[in-house]
Amino acid sequence: MLTSQPPDPPISLDLQQKTYDGDPYADVANEVLPTFHGYAKSGTVSGPVVYVNYGRVEDYATLKEMGVNMSGTIALAKYGQIFRGDIVANAYDAGAVGVLIYTDRKDYGGGRGSAKWFPDDKWMPPSGVQVGSVFRGTGDPTTPGLPSSRACERLYGKCL
Repeated sequence: MLTSQPPDPPISLDLQQKTYDGDPYADVANEVLPTFHGYAKSGTVSGPVVYVNYGRVEDYATLKEMGVNMSGTIALAKYGQIFRGDIVANAYDAGAVGVLIYTDRKDYGGGRGSAKWFPDDKWMPPSGVQVGSVFRGTGDPTTPGLPSSRACERLYGKCL
């Protein structure tokens, strides 16, 4: 999918998971950090949105074969198949200026047949969001090559 132009008006995304009756964490939900990916760059971008399936190398190869130029686009990728940090890196390598990663309910179930969503079962609720890091290295990025202990010097700010 390649949109011909950014939507008018712009799309507003709800990035906060709703609380549900029976949710044991509902009383602290407002104290939870907003939805984000750790070590992702902050900023504002705009451009045409291109659906990239799971954002794998082979997905970008298919788009290239179809004549889709990713330069200056925002990649729309499904969670799954590969690590979220690789989804972001592959989009960058293909020329995208931003990435939106979403959870496809077909991949993460819930609400089918006798299956139920959290808090009644293990499946992600309809407003559920995944969070995590997009850091592709190993260990603590603030102490590269060293243990993450108080005695170690740390990298800060733009050095990360």
